This record gives sequence, C-alpha cells and structure tokens, in this order.
Amino acid sequence: MQYFFDVEFLEKKQIGKDIYEVILSLQKGEFHFKPGQYIWLTIPKLTFTDAKGNRRAFSISSVPDKNRISLIVKDTKSGYKNSLLNLNKGEKLQVAGPFGSSFILEDKVLKSNIVFIAKQECIAPFLSILRCATGKETEGKQLFLLFFTTDGEIFYKEEFENLESQNILKLTTFSGNFSYQNSVLEKINLAETFFFINGDQLFVSETVKALTSKGVKKEAMVFGENYPVDENNLSPLDIEKFVSDKNNLGFLAIEQSNHHITITDVNGIILFANDAAQNITGYTKTELLGNTPRLWGGIMGKDFYKNLWERLKNGKSFIGQMTNRRKNGQPYHTISNIAPIINKEGSVKGFIDTEEDITQQVFFEEHLRLKNITIEQEHQRANALLESLGEGVIAIDLNGIVQNANPTAVSMLGFTEDELLGKPFADIVKAENDSGHIIPKEERGVTKALTTGKKTQTIHNYIRKDGSKFAAGIISSPIIVDNSLQGIITVFRDVTKEEEIDRAKTEFISLASHQLRTPLSAVKWFLGMLLGGDAGKLTPEQNEMMRNVYKSNERMIDLVNSLLNVSRIESGRIIVDPVPTDMKELLDGIKQDLFVKLGEKNQKLTISIEENLPKINLDPLLIRQVYINLLTNALKYSPENTEIILSVAKQGDGLLSFVKDKGYGIPIKEKDKVFTKLYRGENVVTKVTDGNGLGLYLAKQIIESSKGKIWFDSEENKGTTFWFTLPISGMQKKEGEVKLNS
Repeated sequence: MQYFFDVEFLEKKQIGKDIYEVILSLQKGEFHFKPGQYIWLTIPKLTFTDAKGNRRAFSISSVPDKNRISLIVKDTKSGYKNSLLNLNKGEKLQVAGPFGSSFILEDKVLKSNIVFIAKQECIAPFLSILRCATGKETEGKQLFLLFFTTDGEIFYKEEFENLESQNILKLTTFSGNFSYQNSVLEKINLAETFFFINGDQLFVSETVKALTSKGVKKEAMVFGENYPVDENNLSPLDIEKFVSDKNNLGFLAIEQSNHHITITDVNGIILFANDAAQNITGYTKTELLGNTPRLWGGIMGKDFYKNLWERLKNGKSFIGQMTNRRKNGQPYHTISNIAPIINKEGSVKGFIDTEEDITQQVFFEEHLRLKNITIEQEHQRANALLESLGEGVIAIDLNGIVQNANPTAVSMLGFTEDELLGKPFADIVKAENDSGHIIPKEERGVTKALTTGKKTQTIHNYIRKDGSKFAAGIISSPIIVDNSLQGIITVFRDVTKEEEIDRAKTEFISLASHQLRTPLSAVKWFLGMLLGGDAGKLTPEQNEMMRNVYKSNERMIDLVNSLLNVSRIESGRIIVDPVPTDMKELLDGIKQDLFVKLGEKNQKLTISIEENLPKINLDPLLIRQVYINLLTNALKYSPENTEIILSVAKQGDGLLSFVKDKGYGIPIKEKDKVFTKLYRGENVVTKVTDGNGLGLYLAKQIIESSKGKIWFDSEENKGTTFWFTLPISGMQKKEGEVKLNS
C-alpha cells in the first residue's frame, strides 16, 4: 500500500562525520512499512537551490513505527541536503511511500547465510532489517554485517554488539577495498550465502569483483541504489555520440515522440530521457538523468519487478501494462515496452523503455466496467424485485407487444410466459366492463397510455386463459427516454375482494342513508308544525332555538341525500335520462332557487350564455346538481358583497362552463384533495361551519360519467374558478334503478 502524506521534522542526530540520523513524525494517522523499504521525501520549499529538485529517495532505517520514521542522511553539501539538515522542529514535509523490497527475513528462497555489506550511510536499509531480527526470525539463517568505515567509527556500535550477544548477528568492520582478509566470509560456505550490497558505485563494483573472484554468482547478489560497473555497459559517452547529431533520424524520432522514452545502462541508470518522459513523469531531465526508473515506479509489487528484471537481463523484451506514479504522487497507467540493447557479441549493454500514458483510457474503461457492474446489479435487483412483487407487471413496446412479464402476472392471467412474450397484449388478454361486454382495444387503459404517452388508471375485468375473470386494478405508465416514448409498464392486481368490500360499503351507506331519511323527514315535518304555531305560540327564545334545530336537521338531510347520491352513482344505479335541454331556462331556474342565498350575504350572480346555443341532450336533474354544487360552494366560500360569474359557451365539440368567484381560495398543498370525498379546506372550516365535503366529488362523478372533464384554478384569498366540459352531442341514456335525489 502506498501513501502520500505530511510529516514534521522532529530532530537530527549526528552519528558520524557528515552523517546524521533524521527523525520525522507523522502529523496524523499511521504509517505502515516493512523493513528494507524506502520513501520519497519532498521539501516543499528549499532553503538552498538544487538542480536535482526538492525530492529524494531514502531507505528507512527505523523499525516499523506507526508514528515516526528515521532516515540516515549524508551531508553532501547539495542544496537539498543543506535544506533538509537546516530545518527547524515542526517544519512540514511530504512523504510518498513506502516502496521497494519487503521484509527480507521472511523470504523463504534465501539461503542459510545472509551477508549485508554496507558503506557508511548506506547501512540504512540493513539497519531497519536488523532491528527487527529476532531469534525466531533468524532461525536456520546466519546474519553477517560487513561494515566499511574510513576512520574506524561504527554507527550504532552498542546496538550491533547487543545483537551479537544474542547470536543474531556477526559483525566485521573493514576499510579500503573489500576483501576476505580478516572477515567472517573466510569461514562460511559461499554457495549457501546470499549477499545484499549497498554503497556508491565504485564500492559496489569492487565488492562484486572480489566476490566473483571467489566464485560467487551475481544471482546470489542484491544491490541497493547503485549497481556495479559492467564492461559491456552502455555509457554516457555512447549517449553523447547518439544525441550529438541533431539531424539523426533515430534521435529525432525518439526526441519528438509523444511517448515517454528513456535509455538506461544495464543497471537501470538513466542516461537519456526525451521531452515526453519529462512531461509524463513530472521530473525534469536533470532529475531523471543519473537516477533509476524507481523515480516513477516501485508500486507494482516485488515479484513483478523481480520477474521483469530477470527477463530483461536474459535479453528478452517486456510489453505490458504498468501502474506508475508522477512526481506529485498521482498514479498513472502505461503500456510499457522495455527492450534490451544488445551489442554484436550478444551482450546486453542497456535498455530502452517506451511508455504510452493510457491513464485516461484506463479511467474510462474502469468507469465503464463499474457502470456495467452497476447496471447489472440494478438489473438483478430489478428482476428480484419484479419476481417478488405481489402485483403483475408487464412491459409492452410501442406496438403493444409484450416484452417481459413477471411470475405474478403469468400466474394471475393463467397464460405461460411463452404465450405472452412477443404477442399483442390486448389481443391475448381480453377485458370486460361491469356489464360483461368486451372492452374495445382502443378504449383499454393500455392503448390510451401508448397513444397519449400519459399514465392511465382503470379497473377492468381481465379474462384468464381458462375463461375465469377477476377485477384488475390497472396502472399503465409510459416509459420515456430522452423525451421519446419507448413503451409502457402495466402493473395490475386482483381487486375482486376490494370491489366486493366497496360494493358492500356502498350498499350499507345507501341503506343507512335511506333509513335515516325517513325519521329526518318526520323531524322536519314536526319542526315545521312547531314553528308554524300548530302546538301553540312560541316565545321568541323558543322560536330561535327551534329554528336552529330546523337548520341542523336540514344540514343532516342534505348530508344523507348527498351520501345516497354518491352511493347510487358509485354503484351505477343512477338513471340517466337525457332530454333536449335549453341551457338558459335551466340556469335561470337555478338562479331563482339561489335567490335567498344570494341575499343572505348581498352577493351577485352574473350568468353569461352564448347566444343561439342549441338545446343539448342532457339529464336536467344531474346537470342541475353539478351547477348547484359549484354555485353553492362559490356563494358559501366568498365574502359579502362579491360577484360570482357563471359562463356557458360552445367550444369545439363540447360545451364549456365555468364558475368564478373571489372567495377564500384553495391552499396549494391541498389542491390534490379537492375532488376527494369529505374534503373541506383548512382555511375555511372555521369561517364556514356547515358543509359535508361531498359536493365536488359528486359533481366530478356526474361529469366524468357523462364523458366530460372538470378542473380548477385557485389562489388563496383571491378566488377560484372551476371549469367543466360536456360533449355537445349530449349525455348517453342509461338504464338504472333510481334517479338523483329520489
């Protein structure tokens, strides 16, 4: 796992000539690493300028600690090192990492003897490993440290002596060139030994030369930052010759390529980098040259780099996708083509690395992959939901063809899935009305939703495959994509029991209302006699009380009559008996009936009727009830001295009427409730106490059963206008049992 986080400079300790231990503390969070790994340390603002920039790699010398890191720093007098060693406690730095090899003592491939050979400050990665070593971890292995010192001074001498006393480590110091003389190597089996060498290039080269002279193979050696000089190695002089001819087509092709191209020697030291390498990695050419690709690499895992390096050393190319990181810590993805440069004798002299930045492509591919996963998950959830629903769900295309049906739909309709899919739904699944007549295809809610693009709600009697029927409550909703109708989703459920309950409820209300009307009529008759003085003259106080009782009884009669009318319409028992009706005569009669009510609040009713309006085939009793309900509401919910306007005119193939008042209006949040049973606005219940909330519901039922429409517009405290239409062709005659208000 990699991090990119802030640390604070805590302190520095001098441990040798120009050698310091630098300790960093985490500002927050925890830092996890394995012994032997390294970090990149960035100083946000250098105190001293440095051509190599403000970022360097350091091996971690401390044991894994969640809150602090220690590094060993040699003061080379560079601008970076001077800036680092002159920091004050608490100054902020940035760390990227950890990177590099994992805990070497856990590697089961390593042989029984492990020898660390280090030169001065290059002991840092060994320190981290040795500080974690215990008897259990070193069981079966012997650890040796050969430490080069110019003045006999040994860093952390007491620490090493403590490890020796625990038989974990054997220490040998030396100066000058590395040799076997007076070293522990004279007494061990080199064939069973693994070497980890870290120091400058000259030190590493001399050490390797001495080891190979004793028969140690390079496969048994691992190096830190620097590698040994190879006589076949590509040199800066070779690159200088290559780039000296600015007209060389090979050089121009490499330099002007949009792909990152670097050339390294056999040890991975960068000798050449083109402009694209600079642009893609974020490092300047000065920072790149003389470094290794670990500048931008190191995050693919130990085994990947091990196999990659073995392949390249054997003269084979590598082509594949890699993940690297830019100087700012941002990861990026490449298609890398690393090829060995081989001389005439067949020896590898170096490598050329070509990398194409495919970060955007990987991003879009990953985005697409995640999107597909999300779509698939949504698809699976949708399928699971459809299969678990207690309602039937059917998807229908623009041609009315069934595209999908959930198990509930298949079970409820009695058809198999194969009998439904790919077939016209309206042809396969027939529907009847309450009279037992097949509903024409064009009148089905499914067809209307397809033709209008609007949601429909209907109740039909669906006919199953076996001929049995059930009452289905159906909602057909359009599927709209990019403002284009793609089909519909039809959801239906068996409402047979609900219909039976509604029917029983309606019959009960009808029966109860009918039974109530008789005693209420008797009460009205007796009250009328009392008020008329048939039982003797009443005192003024008695007269007032009796009139209040009379009014209350009238309201009760109105409620009972309204309930009766509602139950009759809902049950379909109302007789519709249209006759040619003169609208002026009808409305003049209504105005006369409302004369007393108009006078109570000094209100004015203005009626406007289009001239030469022909007689229309209407049931006067039903249509009169609609006008009465709308006008009564307008009078009731308007202040004194206001005008109510009633207009009737022909519009297209219909008759348009509207009733407009300047009353209390309807609150916005209640507009969806206006045509429901027993609705009364919150803003009027305290102003007007009488009213049963059934008038508008009843008006809507009458109009819609007559193939008309009703709607309204209202603004609170400014007034309301109700519009409704009726077909100019008139109402259809309907046989029934009772007339309205009978």
